[in-house]
Amino acid sequence: MDSFFESQQLKNNPIRYFFYGVTLFGLLSIALFKFTGCLKNIQADDQIGLLITAVIFLFISGLFMVTKLETRIDENGIHVKFFPFIFRWRTYSWETIEKIYVRDCQPLWEFGGWGYRIGIMGQGNALILSGKTGIQLELKSRKKMFIGTKRKADIEQIIAYYQSLKR
Repeated sequence: MDSFFESQQLKNNPIRYFFYGVTLFGLLSIALFKFTGCLKNIQADDQIGLLITAVIFLFISGLFMVTKLETRIDENGIHVKFFPFIFRWRTYSWETIEKIYVRDCQPLWEFGGWGYRIGIMGQGNALILSGKTGIQLELKSRKKMFIGTKRKADIEQIIAYYQSLKR
């Protein structure tokens, strides 16, 4: 094995069902505002506020439903893409990595949740779509990056392979 690829989405994840509900709520709210007379007793400013809130709910839930974390490991290093936040592959070359290992984490406590997390307490940045396992990178620049994975055994195997080549 000399390369690895993983693609994660929020399929069959309870978070995805939450966003389905939020989307449904947003669509029903807009339909209610548009096709019923229930807003006649509400002032125009409040109607606009309600519509803006519904549109924001739709936008945020749509954003989460298209989110995809892709991880590729090859002879050049570790490459990640986190659509729609990171469009192009971001590469961490083997030469820039000081330390690398697979570990479990508590995303909520360590990084404030799942997603594209920017660490402010010294734990580094994180790309976590689901689960609690990932690759911990400690770079020579003293920066840290945690990349979530659902394939722990495969990741451990490919990292061990490239670490053996590095020696």
